Amino acid sequence: MRPLLLSLLVSLLMLSCNTDSLTIQTQFPFTITNEPLPTTVKVGAPATFGITITPERLTSLSQYSLRWRNQTNTPGTLYIDYSNVVENKATALKTLTPTLRFTSSVAGSNNFELIITDQNNVSQTLNVTVTTNAQ
Repeated sequence: MRPLLLSLLVSLLMLSCNTDSLTIQTQFPFTITNEPLPTTVKVGAPATFGITITPERLTSLSQYSLRWRNQTNTPGTLYIDYSNVVENKATALKTLTPTLRFTSSVAGSNNFELIITDQNNVSQTLNVTVTTNAQ
């Protein structure tokens, strides 16, 4: 009886350990939050705000980039930590909490999208509105 139980136990162990593949998770969701923006700023003055990227899990391979798209016909410039960001071109982020500055040379409502993308091309979009006035 004992040899039979032992052989059954060994068979069960061999069956339970038989896997053809091992799945390793390499994509982790992330969220974006932003600090409140000033309600209005003077033409040419920067609207300064920060964003925070919060990954579900931060790994040594985690990399994020930012692209922005102007949604209105009003000209504007976006800066990350005083460096100009070219519109619709991916810019690598050095930190998960960059400070952004937007300036406009004309009065009006400026609507733009911030698109944050990770190393796996998973992206999140944040819609931003900055109102500038002449005074």
